[in-house]
Amino acid sequence: MCDEATVRGPLEMMRCLVMLDTRYPKVWDEVIESISKNERVMVIGGTDRGKSTFSIYASMRKDMPLLDADIGQATVPPPTVVKLSEDRISIKRGFFVGATTPVRNFLAYILGMYVVSREFGGMIIDTCGLVRGSHGFWLKLTEAMILNPDLIIAMSRGGDLDHILPAIEDFLGKEVLDIGASPYARRRSMVERYERRKMKFKMYFGDGKTISIREPRILSFPKKWNVSPSLLAAVTSSSVKRASVINDTLYLICKEYCRGVRALRSLYNVREYTIVSERNVKNLLVGLYSGDEFLGVGIVESFDEDSLEFIVYVSDRFDEDKKVTSIQLGSIKLNKECDEIRR
Repeated sequence: MCDEATVRGPLEMMRCLVMLDTRYPKVWDEVIESISKNERVMVIGGTDRGKSTFSIYASMRKDMPLLDADIGQATVPPPTVVKLSEDRISIKRGFFVGATTPVRNFLAYILGMYVVSREFGGMIIDTCGLVRGSHGFWLKLTEAMILNPDLIIAMSRGGDLDHILPAIEDFLGKEVLDIGASPYARRRSMVERYERRKMKFKMYFGDGKTISIREPRILSFPKKWNVSPSLLAAVTSSSVKRASVINDTLYLICKEYCRGVRALRSLYNVREYTIVSERNVKNLLVGLYSGDEFLGVGIVESFDEDSLEFIVYVSDRFDEDKKVTSIQLGSIKLNKECDEIRR
């Protein structure tokens, strides 16, 4: 059992990540032996089928990079990030989705898989367990089309992939190898899944440290503010610090939602609005970038609306020599103990 006391160093981390288990079905070794190191191998299946165990076992046996796309039950810390790792511990390339399920941000999840894989050839691809219904169908087909794997390994149980596999075979023109779910895989309860996410976040942050980020670009927000400060002062009594209207969307930096916001919405007749404020972003999990380079994730401790300064809790291994140029807001909140406060 891996607990907080056992994940202090890289060797302990590796032990937890690999989930040491000698109970590997014989067919796994046969399949892995047939894999070439320059092939892309995509592993699909529902939750609790043994996908992650197979994927990391295969990547270690063949010494191949691992694309960890299971953003909820991540193999390589932290959750909420699609990532490619060459050593099953560190992140070579990552993309922040900001959620623990693709359902909350399908486009970011799919884009993340493309971004982290585009410059690499052979790899083992561990996908998430969403296979049910139309969401599962279109997600798996899209993943397969974007990643264009040389080999697709299915880990089905009770025909749960029967609506997906024929379409993948038709569109890619490749046969899917269905090896079935691991006989040793067991269903995890929601509590177990939560505790595993918490452990992975703790492994990622380690002892942690705090950094200051001044005036980063907030991804999905405009770079320029086109509502004049004098208008903001007159309409909102200076409670709104910055604002832009683009098409029919209002973007705001303010203390909190107030009458001034309602007045701006009415003035510009906008259909949508989005706010960044101290209250909204405190404890929010965010992705940090330098240009297009993913630097890591952090937890917002505070935000100053006047100076646009974020105080962010990051991993103790965060490289402070690299300038954070942009922040991507996530959809879950954590405290420093990595408890999920709110989604």
